Amino acid sequence: MTEPIAHLEHVTPDANSEPPPLLRRLLPPVCAFVVTRLVLSYVAVLSGHEPLSHTTWARWDSEHYVGIALSGYELFLCEAGDRWTADDWCGNTGWFPGYPALISVFARRGVSPAFSAIAIPAAAYLAMLYLLWNYFLGAEWSWRNLLVLAAAALFPGNIYYHAAFPMSLLALLVLGCIAAGARGRLGIAGLCGGLAALTHTTGILLAPAVGLWLLLRNWQNGWCIAVQRAATVSLLIVLGLVAVFVTHEIQVGTWDASLKVQAKYGHTPQNPLGTLTETVLQPFRQKQSLLASTPAIQTAVVAVFVSCLVVAGVRDLLRQPSSDRYRVELLCLVVVVIFWLFPLVMGSGVSLYRAESILVPAVVIARRLPIWLLLPFVISFGALTLPMAVLFFRAVLI
Repeated sequence: MTEPIAHLEHVTPDANSEPPPLLRRLLPPVCAFVVTRLVLSYVAVLSGHEPLSHTTWARWDSEHYVGIALSGYELFLCEAGDRWTADDWCGNTGWFPGYPALISVFARRGVSPAFSAIAIPAAAYLAMLYLLWNYFLGAEWSWRNLLVLAAAALFPGNIYYHAAFPMSLLALLVLGCIAAGARGRLGIAGLCGGLAALTHTTGILLAPAVGLWLLLRNWQNGWCIAVQRAATVSLLIVLGLVAVFVTHEIQVGTWDASLKVQAKYGHTPQNPLGTLTETVLQPFRQKQSLLASTPAIQTAVVAVFVSCLVVAGVRDLLRQPSSDRYRVELLCLVVVVIFWLFPLVMGSGVSLYRAESILVPAVVIARRLPIWLLLPFVISFGALTLPMAVLFFRAVLI
């Protein structure tokens, strides 16, 4: 069984030390949350929106999530038009039920669905920062840890942590799965992964990522044990996706309803390098403004960031392959690489600028970067936050 995160070298304080004071545990993540929220609210005001209104933080997909929470799923053939044909399937089954289920739970207790739709992501975002600060950074005050926390708060696509979308909830569950897996709590890791698969289409990617890591982590105990542990967690994660299929079978009469709706968007396997190149270069070929090119710039920054982490990870694998700390960071790296590549493989039809927000576990590995490299990344994340928020509030981003 893997060592608890609290026992890993340089990740948290010494195991024999007293737990950090409550203020040390709460203050940095709460401050990161409040400052980021205030900045985004100020941008909303400048864009002509009321920051306390739920419509300010909602977009097209947000309506689907609230609709699922209130009325359940629907599936029907599209009307023939400029975009779809009469053979295409329309409805809301392309959006997974985890987030709407939470909205529905609060709605049944008298809480406004519109309020819940924005309160849940905000709460998940704060919980994500708390988990990162306390379990991965050990609530230790240092310039490096504070930079890593800032990188998480300002991570590319962070506007969707605050919006009526499940991105912060998914990021929290992914980090929870990694934290539980590192502690050897395979049941909790599988539960978090299963809830992630129930929440978003990409959540199922935790099954191969965590399964592969468990094989590498436990092979010295014998392949039978390694395969058993990997299969246990992966199966629990897959059950989350099965729950989606069962829900659709019950509500609309066909288990593959999500696949039918998503098929018309053209998400077919493509060359990830081609998708990345086309996404980054297209705005400049079309001579778009710097503001309009921000999503492409974000994708380029994320690509460079992930590449640096891969190089750092491979370098440290050669130096300390048996380090427990490295094994935890290896899990983060495997998850990040798989989650980064998947939307690129699915093609330019995927909103990369939104999918990139799920890569926040990358900041755990970023602790290995030298300060002179980590600091520019944090600054670039902050510089991207403002124009991305402007584009979101102008409804350019969906």
